[in-house]
Amino acid sequence: MGHEHEDWVPADHSPLEHQETLKNGTHIQVTVRQLGPDRYESRIVVTDGNGNVLKSPPPKLREQDPGPAADVLKFAVDEAKRIAGGLAGAPLDDHNQATPI
Repeated sequence: MGHEHEDWVPADHSPLEHQETLKNGTHIQVTVRQLGPDRYESRIVVTDGNGNVLKSPPPKLREQDPGPAADVLKFAVDEAKRIAGGLAGAPLDDHNQATPI
């Protein structure tokens, strides 16, 4: 008894992170963390080449997402690339990914 949470939440609660500088000079930073069974939160920050924040939308809560966190991260990275490519003053980035994974 007392270990029921281990059945649905992995022992490592560390968030997954992805950082990348795109061809158009923008930089994306994406963080995904698991909040509970089938619950994840993703955060996206897009900056220009000088580190100025171009877009930092509110964290997105992903309910009833079977995961795993690595798959949620792939979707969030794709979303960040789309945001970075569509911002005013930031030319479209050819990231060779037309649709989400």
